[in-house]
Amino acid sequence: MTLSSVQFFSQNVGWGIIIGVGAAFALGMLTISWLLAKYNNEIQDSEMLSTAKRSIKTGLIASAVVSSWTIGSTLLLSCTDTYLLGVSAAWWYGAGACVQIIIFAVAAIELKRKAPNAHTFQEIVRVRYGKEAHLTMCAYSFGQQLFYTSNLLINGASVFSNITGVSKDGSTVLLPLFVIIYTLMGGIKATFLTDWVHVVIIFVIMLTFLFKAYTTSPLLGSPDKMYELLVEAGNMYPVAGNFNGSLLTFRSINGGLFGLILFGAGWAAAVDSQLFQKAIAANPAAALTGYTLGGLCWFTLPYALATTMGLACRALELTPDFPTYPERLSTEQLNAGLVLPISAYTLMGKGGAGAVLVMVFMACTAAYSSEAVAVSSLFTYDIYKAYINPNATGKKLVFVTHMSVIIFSVCAIVLAIGLGRANFDVSFITTCIGIIVNVCIVPMGCTLFWKKMSKWGMVFGTTISTGISIAVWLGYAKSQSGVITLDSLSTYEALAAGNTVAVGVPAIIVPIIVYFKPDNFDWNKWKTDIKQDDNSEFDKEHGLTNILSGEELTELVLDKEKEEDYMMIRRRNIGFVIVTVFVLFFLILFPIPLYGTKYIFSKTFFRGYIVVTFLWVFFSVGVVTIYPVVESREAIINLFKKIIKGKTSNKMYTDETIAHVETIKSRVEESSADDMAKNQDDRSTNPASTNNASESLSSESVHSSLVTGSSVNENVDPENTLNTKENLRVEVLTIKDYKKAARTLQIAFKDDKYVDYLTSGIKESKLKQQMNLALFEATTYSTILSGLVVGIRDLDGELTDPESPFLAIACFQKPEKGSKTKGKSGKDSDRAENRSLFSYLWSMYQGGYLKFVWLANKETRQRVFEEQWELLDNYREEVLGDNFNYSWYLSDIGAIPKGRGKGLARKLVDYVCQKYVDVYKQPNDDDDDDDEDDDDINKPDTNSKTYSKTSTGSDEESKLESEIQSFNFAFDLDSDNLTDYSGYSSFSDNESAHSSWYYNEEEDILSKYDEQQRNRINGKTPNSINTGAPIYLESSHPRNRKIYQKLGFTFVKTVSVADVELQDGAKKTLTMDLMVRGIKGTKWKQESMFSNAAN
Repeated sequence: MTLSSVQFFSQNVGWGIIIGVGAAFALGMLTISWLLAKYNNEIQDSEMLSTAKRSIKTGLIASAVVSSWTIGSTLLLSCTDTYLLGVSAAWWYGAGACVQIIIFAVAAIELKRKAPNAHTFQEIVRVRYGKEAHLTMCAYSFGQQLFYTSNLLINGASVFSNITGVSKDGSTVLLPLFVIIYTLMGGIKATFLTDWVHVVIIFVIMLTFLFKAYTTSPLLGSPDKMYELLVEAGNMYPVAGNFNGSLLTFRSINGGLFGLILFGAGWAAAVDSQLFQKAIAANPAAALTGYTLGGLCWFTLPYALATTMGLACRALELTPDFPTYPERLSTEQLNAGLVLPISAYTLMGKGGAGAVLVMVFMACTAAYSSEAVAVSSLFTYDIYKAYINPNATGKKLVFVTHMSVIIFSVCAIVLAIGLGRANFDVSFITTCIGIIVNVCIVPMGCTLFWKKMSKWGMVFGTTISTGISIAVWLGYAKSQSGVITLDSLSTYEALAAGNTVAVGVPAIIVPIIVYFKPDNFDWNKWKTDIKQDDNSEFDKEHGLTNILSGEELTELVLDKEKEEDYMMIRRRNIGFVIVTVFVLFFLILFPIPLYGTKYIFSKTFFRGYIVVTFLWVFFSVGVVTIYPVVESREAIINLFKKIIKGKTSNKMYTDETIAHVETIKSRVEESSADDMAKNQDDRSTNPASTNNASESLSSESVHSSLVTGSSVNENVDPENTLNTKENLRVEVLTIKDYKKAARTLQIAFKDDKYVDYLTSGIKESKLKQQMNLALFEATTYSTILSGLVVGIRDLDGELTDPESPFLAIACFQKPEKGSKTKGKSGKDSDRAENRSLFSYLWSMYQGGYLKFVWLANKETRQRVFEEQWELLDNYREEVLGDNFNYSWYLSDIGAIPKGRGKGLARKLVDYVCQKYVDVYKQPNDDDDDDDEDDDDINKPDTNSKTYSKTSTGSDEESKLESEIQSFNFAFDLDSDNLTDYSGYSSFSDNESAHSSWYYNEEEDILSKYDEQQRNRINGKTPNSINTGAPIYLESSHPRNRKIYQKLGFTFVKTVSVADVELQDGAKKTLTMDLMVRGIKGTKWKQESMFSNAAN
């Protein structure tokens, strides 16, 4: 054992971990990337490679932040300084470096809001300031990345060399080798996945150390034993600068300086573009939560690990089991970062030392992967595309990205070997780099938040401040020691002075420069000038065809961003509050009172301190290891289903299909606004326009499905894709399905003006979505309890939303059969005035309306319960009269965008009529006649056809009654704007030829539940059901009248339901068409209404 090493293993172990574990991870990530490409169609074009299509969720963001912020020095340096300074160092390391993550969460939100298409932070600097400021920022960022990455390699190689005896230079070269491979193939998505795996392993090992030290170790085994040994160690070797020389106090001068150093040095990571890279890859709604949780969880790593292993090393140092006993650790061993491995070896033997090797390997490789992706994006978008080839295609950018990773890796390896041979240790590089690059923090913040910030403030504010901070650092070291050496530059005082000045001086210089040279930047410039990549050439090589170019996609996504703007502003403001609270807690409220009171931990306080540490670790483990799996469970399950079934999503569609969509796109692009309005009017008056729903795609229905830049095979399907038994299945839903059904309806009604009107009093977008979902959940839940909900399931799961496997949903309320009735609002009609309050509240609870009531404000509750639903109930009672109790009522029916244009509505109605209603009117050719007389409804229904189903052991069942509710099919009611018209293609008359699929008697889709459901609806007495019951619906727009007539419905009249104000200030009246079908003249009691109804 040398002065600087404690070799516990042979070289074979070291090479085995570096090469074996590295190769295993590379193979695993390559396999995952291949599976995602094959089954989820996640082709690694330039957008996916660099930004993961901006879709990463909260859990993965949090784990990625923890992984990116965790390097070897996080594990080693924190333990070393806790060994030297006591409990305060563990707290200050975690607190001093985690608040930047939480503060950065606010910057991440602002970046996502103002520059949603950015690939790097430097890209927005170029668009705002121009070449000079852009290259300045690139230089600082690249310098930080290069030294940071080299430090990773020095750190890892040093630990492996000291513990296993492997060559430092050799391990420096091999450590990043396999990381480079899976980073090249998987891009930032692979980086996020490996980040999660690495974090899981690191936290599991840390938990093992905690339980071993404080519960099961024969050397320690409890917080009380640890406390006693620390008191003894402090008495024998007092800590200079600590109150009474104790290891158990926050009153530590060097501990405070250490926290100040870490607070300054921690800002350097924000200059590194990889942190912004992950903010860019985040889903907009996940950025704030992900970074906040990531900061809280990262804090536990240095804090809990150092509180355990750093203190354990100091406590066990004077026991015979310590490897260097009776000697203490030497300065060389401390500088080599051997506190953690020696402490682990003392507690757990070689298994503990091996666990440390695995932790260090995970920390180094995960951070290296993030840096490689960030640097590649920097060179690809900020150098190559900005100055060398501005018109580069996605395919070319992928090539440049790959080459950048390789070239950067070579540079980092060479620099790491050189710095290692020059005896630069990890702690020095970690703490001094901030003195140079921290000057960028204030200019970066001003870039995101201050319109008057100018390029001269960016250029001179950074360069002048760098000169001042370096001068202060060197000057302080000279004044202390009389010479400038590596040792004098590494003192706590000199490093604290340099890091503090680097952060603070720009806050003075930048405003002065901007005062003389201000700017007035237009934030929209970031949205219009920064575009997503055009990957059309790349996609075609993979069997894909993008219908819109990158520029077109960028323009289309602007509309969606406007809707999200309010939500993101609110999140940013919440972020400011969170930042204030956590900065106060971590840096002032907890440590300062302990420092000022000179408090030395008592045994009871230390015991509670350790308990809180365990609780914090458990919370962090749940967030960064379990939560990502829970959050992505649907996607994981769907992926496994596809793998088992062998179903890939990278389908090759016919040239005819692609040409068909291209024709639609061309027609829409060439049409003027007047032409669109005229075309819409034609559809409202010309029945022929409904003959082919696929041709009825409006510009909105085409563009909205392509906003994310997805390819044709994800959004546009051949007609026969859905008309096979293998792809679809009609199901009767149960209570366990109600949330999935509600999610489908929420997607279907996303752009519906009537649904929007119900919750228009809510301005915050996310809350409004929650309320809409709660409303649909209440509808589906209550309808399943008292009626019938049917859905069309996509068995392949390729077209449906991850949160719902259904393409279309229809909610039917059954006939009341003369019982006390309850309308759509859940309130009793006049027929049940004596119904008890308890019964009413119970029905509200069962229907799930209480959740909606809880979320809704007063205006929304009044609009839904007292205005609209009561109004619609009154109209229904007025139209149906004595037939009210004998009618089925279709409350909601909707299909997600990918299921429209395929006749799903007809399939649902046909299915229910055949299975349950058994009275199905087959429309003849006269239904298409504009001169059809509505008085025909009073005549006997000679065209009706009765379907019957014979159940086992019984005669032919009697016909069941039908009731159908409002046909609000997510249609936009603004008939003056074709681009707002979505959903018309949800009905397809040419699907009728395939309707026999739904009448296949050989396959009982509902199986046993079918009979149970039918018996329940029948009241268990089939013969008691009156035949020929009417079906009633409300249509949200008259232009769909002909479509409903083809489904057998007859128009009654149009009624007004609400007056709304459009964006231009104009007023518009929302209307409903009231329609019925299956009415027998002998049973209809209000013939006069039909005779007077308007056509």
